[in-house]
Amino acid sequence: MLRAAARQRGGIEIGGKREAHTGSFSPDCETSFLTSENKMIQTFSPHVKLEADLTSGKVSIIAEEKEIAVYNNPTMTELSMIQRDAQNIAVQIGK
Repeated sequence: MLRAAARQRGGIEIGGKREAHTGSFSPDCETSFLTSENKMIQTFSPHVKLEADLTSGKVSIIAEEKEIAVYNNPTMTELSMIQRDAQNIAVQIGK
């Protein structure tokens, strides 16, 4: 009931869904920051994660403990696409 009322008033649902009014993407993952190591880790499933080195700008998708894609200093738009790829891989592997 509350959700329906929010939608009627123009609210949007986030969490891994495309938002119709902006086209932006919100990844369905858990984000951790290892500040002592200057790293961000986004876990999409037990088998898929995205690791970002905040010092060097290196971003990696790791699936089943193997680095399967590496990006250097992606823009925020590119990072959103990388997150979408990581999420799609998690779905394909079967979370």
